Amino acid sequence: LISMDTTELHSDYQLSPLSIDDCTALCQDERFSDQLSLPACTAFLISQNLVATAAHCVKPEDDDGALGLRCRDLRIVFDYRLDDANPDYTAVNQDSVYRCSAVEDGVYYPPDGPDWRIIRLDRPAVSSHRRTLRVSTAKNVRPNTPVAVIGHPRGLPMKAAGNAVILRHGSLGGAVADLDTFVGNSGSPVFTDYGCGPVVIGLLSRGSEDFTLQPDSGQCLNSYWCNDGACLGEKITSSSTIADYADRPFSGC
Repeated sequence: LISMDTTELHSDYQLSPLSIDDCTALCQDERFSDQLSLPACTAFLISQNLVATAAHCVKPEDDDGALGLRCRDLRIVFDYRLDDANPDYTAVNQDSVYRCSAVEDGVYYPPDGPDWRIIRLDRPAVSSHRRTLRVSTAKNVRPNTPVAVIGHPRGLPMKAAGNAVILRHGSLGGAVADLDTFVGNSGSPVFTDYGCGPVVIGLLSRGSEDFTLQPDSGQCLNSYWCNDGACLGEKITSSSTIADYADRPFSGC
């Protein structure tokens, strides 16, 4: 999810990101500090023309008190990733950029409650290379269930992070996991595999500290590290809150 102010329309879209180092004054040894930062949040496709994200990322047009970008100021960009097939990730095809047509539904109940929003796109987004994700209808996920996340940490091109587990159930629903996520990951799909392929079990809502100040290195920032079992964890809103909107609801293999 990006602001329309960061796009320029030609035959395709040219994105106008900042370097991640410019955004957050990262230390030189910080991983990915040479990559460019753009998305404010992450969203994922659940229906022909619906995406899910965190509620604090986008607000309805008539809700001045809500957090996030207004629907009219929002662009939903697919294929923002860096790989061998896409070395110039700041240039994206028009077919990858969508407008927010409407905010369909959502709940924002901080600090520990649900945080989700459904956005309607201006046209269908499903294609031969872009499918909707399977969305679990289960309200709870057992502790120690392995999970992974895909999104845009710190606004970077798409990143995947695994080697994590559900730590506990959330106090007001959802779950808490020891995922490696940052600002920009809000709205990211959180996956597990029940034996028949990846399934979305929730979306990333909020988390603990992202960075620590390194005064000995010129007041720059490094990613916050904590030992296994010592982290507070990242909060996940249950996928059951959005499953009614999904084209591919999942209830079991």
